[in-house]
Order: sequence, then C-alpha cells, then structure tokens
Amino acid sequence: MYLIRNIKERVKKNKTSIILGILAFLALAIAFATGYLVARDYEQAPIIIQQRAAE
Repeated sequence: MYLIRNIKERVKKNKTSIILGILAFLALAIAFATGYLVARDYEQAPIIIQQRAAE
C-alpha cells in the first residue's frame, strides 16, 4: 500500500513534467515515422563510376 501511495504522490507532484515528456516522445515518434515512410518511397538512381580505358 505504501508503494502505491508513494507512486500516486510522485505522479501528482510531477504531473506537468510527465505530460511534457509523453508529448515530446510522441512528437519524436511521429517525426521518425514520417521520415521513415517518406524515405522508403524515395528511390534514387544508383551512382555508377566507370574508368576510362587506358589509351
């Protein structure tokens, strides 16, 4: 019981920090997912390097 009460008190005390942390995590996750999805569809032609024949 003491552990649960202690956790509840900490959550109440740090409610703003917890919400900001969750929002920051969600923003980063959405940005990463968006970048991943955009980059997956973007295909670039491979670079081909050829040497000239010795004359």
